[in-house]
This record gives sequence, structure tokens and C-alpha cells, in this order.
Amino acid sequence: SGRPHFAKGSRCEKKLALPTTHNSPQHSSTNPHTASMAYAESSQKKHWTFESADVLQRIRLEQHARHVERLKAIVSQPLLSAADELALVNHYCRQVQVICDRFTP
Repeated sequence: SGRPHFAKGSRCEKKLALPTTHNSPQHSSTNPHTASMAYAESSQKKHWTFESADVLQRIRLEQHARHVERLKAIVSQPLLSAADELALVNHYCRQVQVICDRFTP
């Protein structure tokens, strides 16, 4: 899909998960919808959830083109393509997973 992610159940995913307790408001037995309502209003949903992979790709390409135009005025060397930038992001996401795995007891 081109989107960086941690494998479901991976050590890295588990280490990066926020701790929760059963007596926290999001786990309240009186209102089971509290967590989903909180997520619906969160900045996570607003800024990091996309309708589809195509929408995310379009946003990436638009932002890349916008920044390339700005950088051309101040940088004389060639700039990375959007595909090359995404390849680097994916590479370093994999490296983070490797590092997390090395520090797992």
C-alpha cells in the first residue's frame, strides 16, 4: 500500500501502544462508546486518517510538488522524486522495527 506501518502484533507495535487501564474513562462500563467518540473527535482521526490509499497518494503528490517549487528557489542540487521520498520513509520505518526488535527483552 506504500503506507508505513508496524505489523499487527509486532513487538514495535506493542511497545508504541499507549497504556490503558480498565478504570479509565475510555473503558467505562457505563458508556461503551466513549472511546469511539473520543477517536472521532481526535487530531489522530482529523490529520492521519484518509478516505483511501488513493486520497493519501494524491495528498502526498500535491505536497511534494508544492515543496519542490519552494525549494527550487534556494537549492541548486536535484531534489528527490515523490516516489524516492516514499521509498526512504518506508526504509526507515523498517529500520525502526529492526531497532525495536533488538531492544525487546
